[in-house]
Amino acid sequence: MAPLASAESGDETITVNHVVLVDTPPHKEWSWNYSYQVEVSDLQMDMNYTAVIDIVLVEDTSWGGLDWWWDIDWEGGYDEDNDGFHNQFNFTFSLQSGCYRIYANLYDRAGDIENSAPIGSTANFDFGVGGICEDGVFYSIFDSDGDGLVGKQDLYCPDTPQGEMVDEHGCSESDYARLSRTGESGNDDEAARIPGFGLLLSITAALGATLVATRRE
Repeated sequence: MAPLASAESGDETITVNHVVLVDTPPHKEWSWNYSYQVEVSDLQMDMNYTAVIDIVLVEDTSWGGLDWWWDIDWEGGYDEDNDGFHNQFNFTFSLQSGCYRIYANLYDRAGDIENSAPIGSTANFDFGVGGICEDGVFYSIFDSDGDGLVGKQDLYCPDTPQGEMVDEHGCSESDYARLSRTGESGNDDEAARIPGFGLLLSITAALGATLVATRRE
């Protein structure tokens, strides 16, 4: 599998191989368990390194994030108390749903890591916890209104009342009625993005006029 993000400096390389879901909580508001794998390669024999992995919220500096420090000896992590060389670091973490960014950096362990620049560039990418993250926008993988469409598939009407029949856009008659009222109030951005909404609104208006005419008769 191709790495999700990689950074090189001279011969040294640090790579984020994956961030994967471990298990799904019973409720979307609970914490989700994910696991990441970071790999280093082509390290110098005369240096010891520390890899620092950070996870932060995308476009939100109010939360300090999570960080892990991984001490690595040359050739990718020689562990005298274990079974030899290791060049991969795996860790399972828990976070609530949202858009996150993972950073992976290599440092010279002999230096002042907190106040020095990393060796080479940073490996980083965005990912979603409990959903999909695209361009900083989070889409849940939960079917929040129970209409059979999840997250990004249910962009148009994510709050359909329980038990109502929906069309291919995940919208029910009451959704269209609500959106038509929104359009009448002048704030029609939400309504206009539903494919064919103008036609549906015209049909709804025509049906309403017919019903009124029928009642008057």
